Amino acid sequence: MVFLSGLIPLNLPFTSVYCNQNKHSVFTSSGIEKNNPESNIITYAEADEAADEYASTKHIYTYQEAIELRKKLIAELIYNSKSVPLNWALMRFYASAPNFVGGSTTAALQYAGYIYSISPYLGCLAFEYVYTKRKNLETAESWYKNSLTIPLPNDMYWDEIVYTQTPHIGIKVTGNFNNWKSQNMYSGTGGVFKRKVMIHKCDNCIYKVIVDYNQRSPSRNEIIVNSFW
Repeated sequence: MVFLSGLIPLNLPFTSVYCNQNKHSVFTSSGIEKNNPESNIITYAEADEAADEYASTKHIYTYQEAIELRKKLIAELIYNSKSVPLNWALMRFYASAPNFVGGSTTAALQYAGYIYSISPYLGCLAFEYVYTKRKNLETAESWYKNSLTIPLPNDMYWDEIVYTQTPHIGIKVTGNFNNWKSQNMYSGTGGVFKRKVMIHKCDNCIYKVIVDYNQRSPSRNEIIVNSFW
């Protein structure tokens, strides 16, 4: 089993795997674009991209900023409790933030449960996310497998991302890009790493497989650019 790292260093080699991925509209805390209503959020990439508009993963938050962000998300959720992006943003916050600013595995799992009640597929991926953060990879993989049992919506299909080259010493496969963020890829027989992704039927779309050379001392700029929840 291989898990995603909290940091994807810059200038690392990767192997491209071509498949389909839809182009998504931008969601904001003040409203959602008419051409992509929230009810159309189906994939991990769509949910994660929309959540980024509420809580950017490209910003390193100070203590006060983190506290204010949590309060803001909770306040907005009062008026939009069924919002997948808001629940996703809170799930990421609680799963990733330190305890002293409100991080809580219990709360993260609670919001993953809310997401599951709205969208079972995204809920499975939310649970996988939280357990990955807790390094409980066996349970994370179980939730990933549960996601594969969800019936496909119209105009969607499963595409399997595969990495077949055995990593050398000092190299690890950390996952595939989905909304330019890595997800777990799980090892099968013969050192093959795989992940099935629910995606829209479209053309000329790309996923990436990340081959991560261990980088022990990343610069502050690399952390800011590449860190995510």
